[in-house]
Amino acid sequence: YRSIRLAPTPDKRLGFAKCALETVSGRIESYWYYKSDRIVFEFTVPEGVTAEIVLPDGYTETVGGGSYCYAVKI
Repeated sequence: YRSIRLAPTPDKRLGFAKCALETVSGRIESYWYYKSDRIVFEFTVPEGVTAEIVLPDGYTETVGGGSYCYAVKI
């Protein structure tokens, strides 16, 4: 788990999803939810891990350890 890909696929029928995975490199978290006319994505990446974040609108970013928040207009 030195390199991961976070590519959530939201579904309005669910309303939100929150999950976490404990790895030898640390805790990985992914959370998305609907807020007004946007979908909000929150991610936590352990230090020393590289994550490729891919959002449903096609936005892609590679990040290091830390917490990240994105809002995508529906």
